[in-house]
Amino acid sequence: MNPRPSVEIPVATPIRILHVLRSIDPVDGDLPRIAVRMAAEQVCASCHVTVVTMDTADVMVHAQAEYGGLPGYNRLHIIHSHDRASLAYVFGSNAMQWLRPMVPMVRILHVHGMWEALLHRAARLGRRNGVPVVVTPHSNRPPPAPAWLGGPLRAALRVGWSDMLRQAALVHVLDGDDARHLEHLGVRANVRCIPDGESMARRILEEYPVGGESKGSPAADLRLK
Repeated sequence: MNPRPSVEIPVATPIRILHVLRSIDPVDGDLPRIAVRMAAEQVCASCHVTVVTMDTADVMVHAQAEYGGLPGYNRLHIIHSHDRASLAYVFGSNAMQWLRPMVPMVRILHVHGMWEALLHRAARLGRRNGVPVVVTPHSNRPPPAPAWLGGPLRAALRVGWSDMLRQAALVHVLDGDDARHLEHLGVRANVRCIPDGESMARRILEEYPVGGESKGSPAADLRLK
């Protein structure tokens, strides 16, 4: 049996990509698993990839056990900000301390999810610094807001959904249901449907808006300036 081919995209200089998500804990389901695999495959494609999460150290142990055998995982730069162990979780305050100096240094900011305040803050930071923001919304995932916050936080974040998505350089959805859900929000022009699969990381890289291109950039042209 032939081994699964790795994603190889020729680049003259590594693309600097920053992924932001609440957690890479494998118990959280498809969102962290898809994000981590995408990031690891981008490393295998000679990209320089950093992942920022609100995880604690014990989650990193679980993640290593789950993802350690994934090609490229151990070459990811993973920053876990310990927000989940404090009230800073609500706004991702500790994670933002890491993101502020990092975002201006990258070529792509890729945000995973829609509900957490951290993701909205990171997206605004990217736009202020002229960094293209890519959003994979996983929009059918329920909000993980603490129970004591309840409806108010959900309502506040829902108000920010449409703006974050409309202002994104690219919205990556995994299936047609997600795309149709976003159409109801009036978001369609910047949406690309790239299903989860072996070619996902390659196709994401080809669609990344590097160098001002909004879509369809040839892989060989995805380079740092």
